[in-house]
Amino acid sequence: MALSGAGATQSATTVSARLGNVSAVLVPLEVAPGDRVEHARDVLTASFVVVREPEARSTLSGWVAALAAADEERVLFALVGVRGIEPDVVLALTCWPEADAIVHGSAAAGSLVMLRREAALASARASVARGEEDPFAWLASIQAEHVDGVALGLAIPPPEAC
Repeated sequence: MALSGAGATQSATTVSARLGNVSAVLVPLEVAPGDRVEHARDVLTASFVVVREPEARSTLSGWVAALAAADEERVLFALVGVRGIEPDVVLALTCWPEADAIVHGSAAAGSLVMLRREAALASARASVARGEEDPFAWLASIQAEHVDGVALGLAIPPPEAC
């Protein structure tokens, strides 16, 4: 799927992957309880070599910095909100057939977003150049494949059901 869209800024946290060709970025949302963030950090640390967190979570420029700093072909953004992340979902997304953008969950509650680095970086940079700084507006504007636990082959309810 092709990426196109609007934008926002953020300081990035790159995570070098143990799982294939994936880097990760941990983005705690303002609504995220501390225990959810710690759990997400533990899940990512178990799967990835290094977990860094963005200084500015709410800007597309920060997301651009995270994408630009990533060494891998794909980047997993863990948007931690009122709902945490599960190791099975992280693994399933890293194994998902290649797509430019895959989203599990919702931006409001928290989600995992797998992006192909080059396509996402070009789209996000174009949005920032237009003065668009909302990462969630950019994320909503790109052509992303939305998947739930069932689509990923997991026996868990969709995020909205939790």
